[in-house]
Amino acid sequence: MLMRYLFLLIFPFLLNAQATDLSALNSLQENEQVIIDITVGSCFYGETQKIIITKKKESYEYVYIEDVYKILFKIVEKHILLRRKKVEKWIVENTETLKKHGKRNLLTEAQYQSKINILEEVMQYNKNCTSIFEGDYSRIKINSTNLQLNERFSCKLVENFIKMIPHKN
Repeated sequence: MLMRYLFLLIFPFLLNAQATDLSALNSLQENEQVIIDITVGSCFYGETQKIIITKKKESYEYVYIEDVYKILFKIVEKHILLRRKKVEKWIVENTETLKKHGKRNLLTEAQYQSKINILEEVMQYNKNCTSIFEGDYSRIKINSTNLQLNERFSCKLVENFIKMIPHKN
């Protein structure tokens, strides 16, 4: 009984400790891709930014898409936009199309590692954040071969991600 109680006390801390460990992103194979979705919003508004990083032979291709849904509204048939599942499916199937609408940059190994470190620091720093405004939220989803992560925050993270934009290497 005591062991079960201790496990229940410790388990949430173990989950939190693992949740922001991005070390799986430190070394990518050639042509491996990391997709980072950053959603920021409030009760009545939300915006999703997308960062797509692809390991090339001697560099990393970095694509930053500022507002995914604004682009989708321009290029996707309107009936698809009415169903969330259809929109998510379209995004997964048409990542290359979205990349054409983003800002591109090539990163060195050091610049790539810096971006991942900044992302990890922002996630750690804002782990228990709260907003003075009810309904503010952020979500970071990371998908790669070695890592699937979905972190939620009770505040807006916009200001912290200025460092992630390509021209701020």
